[in-house]
Amino acid sequence: MTRDEWIDRLVDDLTPVVAPPRPWRDAGVWLALAWSSTLLLTVLMGPFRAGAAAEWLASSRFQLETVVVALASVVTGVLVARAAIPARGAARSPLLAALLLPGA
Repeated sequence: MTRDEWIDRLVDDLTPVVAPPRPWRDAGVWLALAWSSTLLLTVLMGPFRAGAAAEWLASSRFQLETVVVALASVVTGVLVARAAIPARGAARSPLLAALLLPGA
């Protein structure tokens, strides 16, 4: 038996597989669930005080902190979704961003 025949016999009963899904869909679902559940629990527990939205709008530092935390959760969500697929390559730059954003 030649090498080509041997390979043909090995793959005869195999079926093609679909490519793993892109991590963006999984990360989007995870972020939507995480953010909505966090917001819901925050509203139910009632830590918002009167004028909190006005304070947020008036303070550019608070707005920046909020954006940094949101970006960190998005980057982390994408990393988690990518880590769930073993065939995906290493993600060094998003990992670095996920580690540096909370430090900002």
